[in-house]
Amino acid sequence: MENNQQKLKPLKLVPVPRLLDHIGLAMYSKFTKAIGELVVNGYDADATRVDVEVKSNEVVIKDNGSGMDEQGIREGYMLLGADVKRAEKRTKKFGRLPIGNKGIGKLAGLGIANKMEIITVKDGKEYSFSIDREELKKVKSLDEAIFDDFTVRDVGKKENGTIVRLTKLQSHIKIDTSLLRSSLARDLPLDSNFKIYVNGQLCTRKDIPAKRRIKVDANIPGCGRVFGEIIVAKKTFNSISAGVVTTVRGRAVGKPSLFDVYKSKHRFYHSLAQLITGSVEVPSFDPEEGDDERPVIQTDREGFVEDHPKYRAYYKYMSDLLLQICKEEEEEFNKKVNAEKEAKIKEALKNVIDDFNAFNREKNKEVGIGKASVRAKTNEGEDEIFRKTEEEIKDTKGPGTQHKTNPVGITDKKLREQLKGLIGSGTIHLGNKSYKVVTQPLGEDEYECKIDDEALLVVINVSHPAYDQAVAEKAVELTVFRAIADAFANKNSQTPEEMYDKIDEMLRFQARRIKHRRDKRQKN
Repeated sequence: MENNQQKLKPLKLVPVPRLLDHIGLAMYSKFTKAIGELVVNGYDADATRVDVEVKSNEVVIKDNGSGMDEQGIREGYMLLGADVKRAEKRTKKFGRLPIGNKGIGKLAGLGIANKMEIITVKDGKEYSFSIDREELKKVKSLDEAIFDDFTVRDVGKKENGTIVRLTKLQSHIKIDTSLLRSSLARDLPLDSNFKIYVNGQLCTRKDIPAKRRIKVDANIPGCGRVFGEIIVAKKTFNSISAGVVTTVRGRAVGKPSLFDVYKSKHRFYHSLAQLITGSVEVPSFDPEEGDDERPVIQTDREGFVEDHPKYRAYYKYMSDLLLQICKEEEEEFNKKVNAEKEAKIKEALKNVIDDFNAFNREKNKEVGIGKASVRAKTNEGEDEIFRKTEEEIKDTKGPGTQHKTNPVGITDKKLREQLKGLIGSGTIHLGNKSYKVVTQPLGEDEYECKIDDEALLVVINVSHPAYDQAVAEKAVELTVFRAIADAFANKNSQTPEEMYDKIDEMLRFQARRIKHRRDKRQKN
């Protein structure tokens, strides 16, 4: 068979103008992203200051960087998709690591505007040209796009720098300058040599009152070194602001993240997470620093390639770290709560001890008088208080119930000796014995109160949940008195009826005492 194969004219990829939307401009449809990318150009040009002026129909971004000459414009700015900036590892003046690298951010302004005008000064010459999105749409191929308004003029000793003016803003664009300032301050590496102003107002990171600052500096297997700082703030952030920002070359990538904290079943961690902020730098995510076959950072810098091995290693490290921070914060919170609870119990014990001792004295005087005469002394005010105490004990049925009391006392000899050595809150006289009153966390599942006859101790178990409720309801005196009354009556009663009668008598006596103190406070 005859071979009639012929060689044809070489094929050529024809980039149509619409390709700009597909490969880049759609990434910059948010004003924070589009303007931020143009500010980055100033940073990479060694600018010390960038001014963003927002008007109703235009946005102007002005920097005092190195500017561009004709060669820089032709071979750098107009070369789409080329990471010319990364050819130099550091900027000439400040030795900065360039943070723009895709080669399309220079056109970010066309994501929110239909026209960009560029005016740049370098070494006494001012160059200007414009790019009109509507004009680009008229050509069949990008290589046919001609910008015939490219001009130059001598400006003498005028300082170097670049101005980008965005006009013909798209109708849906509404620029919130407050949001723009906070976004620029969060996403870009601000320092004494680089400041950003929006409508004359300096972009600054909020001075966050910190409860704790945790330094991060670790080498993560499979990821490399990470470093930065995590802050546990004194006040909570909203759900959008909370979280740790991940940076590459000092520039934020994506939004703040709390990693796996919200996946935790520990609900208390969810509220703690609202206190966490900070930033962590991950150099190995930089496409210039590794030999990755695929990038870790998404093209639009809105996040990461989550199944990338480096990101998975980093994510696990950060999840473990934040969960550990939450655990430490919870432990500290519980210590504080328990300390406050114990302080309230000790304060309440002053009156409780006085009430029991007064009750004991009255009982000694009333031998043979009987309980009826004590009850006859109640009045309307006392009955109101008594009803509260009666509600507290209505479900009490001795050991093994909601309010557990234990007539056995302390069985652990080592613990007994330890408790004997504590400084007590006072002495309670019950019957013909005197007991030292001490407070001690014995555990949530132990009894509220234990009376130990061998060591002559009344032990208030401050870790019992009943006291948490008492603090919340501001009924600590009632609860502590009732716990001791339960334990004493249980220990010294032969039948449930006798036990309830004893408790009833003691609580009614305390009710009179509480009313007396209340009336006295009101008079004063």
